[in-house]
Amino acid sequence: MDPPAAGEAALERLLAVLGGPPRATVVTNDWHERAGYRLRARWGTPVWAPAAGLPERGGELEGRPDHTYEEGTPLPGGLRALKLEGGLFPAEHLLLWPAPTGDGVLFTGDAINGQAPEHQSGLDDWRRAPGLYVVVGTTMVAWLADPPRLQAGLRRALAEDFTLLCGAHAQPYREHPKAALAQLLAQDWAAILLAGGRPAVYTDLLRHTAGGRRATLPLRARPAP
Repeated sequence: MDPPAAGEAALERLLAVLGGPPRATVVTNDWHERAGYRLRARWGTPVWAPAAGLPERGGELEGRPDHTYEEGTPLPGGLRALKLEGGLFPAEHLLLWPAPTGDGVLFTGDAINGQAPEHQSGLDDWRRAPGLYVVVGTTMVAWLADPPRLQAGLRRALAEDFTLLCGAHAQPYREHPKAALAQLLAQDWAAILLAGGRPAVYTDLLRHTAGGRRATLPLRARPAP
């Protein structure tokens, strides 16, 4: 999923973890081809990408995927796509995966991200604390095409079963991810952005609201410095 560039040692670790070459690479938007074609050249792993990302459809895919998908297209591993509108990219999708453990995993691409990985903390200082954040970097929130429309698309995920939320630029978020996403989506993103803030929810506050079941301590966006 959205494979980042990786050195030889990382590729060997991936091979060991999977027990063999990956069966497919699936990207959430047309800016996330990343190392997908390198994996294809090395192991023959096919690349799946959103059809809306094709250049002939106005997208910005740089390579040629083996397969394209839209919402409703059967995907490898039982993945299921939900199309998003109003985000950073016209080809953006959520991906839902029923893990073999029985858990549901929500892949959110660039739309929603958790705490920044340690190696990115200097680049994404606003995501140093555990929580959920809209998009990635401090300036990218200004690139959203239509925040209310993006929120409407993301709300569809609240009808799904998931216990883990994975953004493309973040550590996995495990603590009441659906409650955290619901609180994030309850905010007025357009008003927050207009005031110079950044929509976010923070895990420490979520604990005080009993996983989102009480509204006595509402989660608010951290204002921009």
